[in-house]
Formats: sequence, structure tokens, C-alpha cells
Amino acid sequence: MVGALVTVFLNINLGFCVDILIVGNTI
Repeated sequence: MVGALVTVFLNINLGFCVDILIVGNTI
């Protein structure tokens, strides 16, 4: 259970970082 929560948390953080990179590149 804990491992699954950690992976989901990391996936959300990675997606957030990718969104920032995409927005930064478009600007």
C-alpha cells in the first residue's frame, strides 16, 4: 500500500515538473 502511494505521489510530482517545463518552453 505504501509503495503504491509513493509511486502515485512521484508520478504526480513528475507530471507537475513536466508541465512547468512545457509552459516554460512555450513562453
